[in-house]
Amino acid sequence: MSAAGTKRLGEGRDEDTAAKHPAVKCARENTGLDGTGAVVGGQGSFLGSQGAGSYEGWLRQTGAWWDEALVEVRAPWRAYSEVDNVPSYLRDGWGLMSRSKKIKKGTVICKVPKEASFCGDAGSSCSEDQDSQLHLAIRLLREQRKGTESTVWPKIATLPGSVPVCWTWTDEERGWLGGSELEVVVRRKIERLHAEFCRDIQPLGEGWTEAEYVDACATIISHANPWWGVSSVAFVDMGNHDDDPHVEFRQKANLVVGTVIKTIPKFSEIYQSYGQLGSADLLYRYGFTREG
Repeated sequence: MSAAGTKRLGEGRDEDTAAKHPAVKCARENTGLDGTGAVVGGQGSFLGSQGAGSYEGWLRQTGAWWDEALVEVRAPWRAYSEVDNVPSYLRDGWGLMSRSKKIKKGTVICKVPKEASFCGDAGSSCSEDQDSQLHLAIRLLREQRKGTESTVWPKIATLPGSVPVCWTWTDEERGWLGGSELEVVVRRKIERLHAEFCRDIQPLGEGWTEAEYVDACATIISHANPWWGVSSVAFVDMGNHDDDPHVEFRQKANLVVGTVIKTIPKFSEIYQSYGQLGSADLLYRYGFTREG
């Protein structure tokens, strides 16, 4: 998940990043690490679109529906033409994109059931006193270890290996936060993560390192949705952020429904809003901030 008109600190992009990235090249050749068909790396995880085994095939199996005549699930290895209105810095990640017709306000573009969500028993990124990704992070680590044996592997394979939220930065990088409202918040978060690792993760005896646990927490917080406790809802979490979004997602019983709230031009990135968040919240939860 990323945003329009934003930047990740310390991160540069070039026009050919997606084409040159070794993970994308590997996915195009339908190979992977340990025979999984996916690559997990610093830029994310990629699953080749290969029939029923693809992410889209898995979505259909869960009962998810989207208007495929209007909306494309945009993969990192997609080829682009001059008519495509997708910023270069978003092209090496997943997203949602309109096809050859504009999509009118009021159009329902998707209905995603709970079965297509990645849920846990507890954990929330909504406030300081609930800021724990523990339960979802444990499930994520276990499902990653299962590889293609996991029933949610096509979903797992689209998730990044980590996300550069500010509490994953190096000591030097965290120095940039000196004197800001995030300085103390980030220090406390790092202390809580260490305490969780010692108290809850190590006793499980499953061999995860503290760095792996922190990476899993970073992935979870950046993909968390407020439905069914806290969950990561497939298809929905493909939508990148803009302060002036095209689509709004709302829970209706056991479905999350996406409705267009602003006409979407053809061949364009489809944006949602992650909420009215300031720069500090964006850095803490998503690892990017607004330009300027």
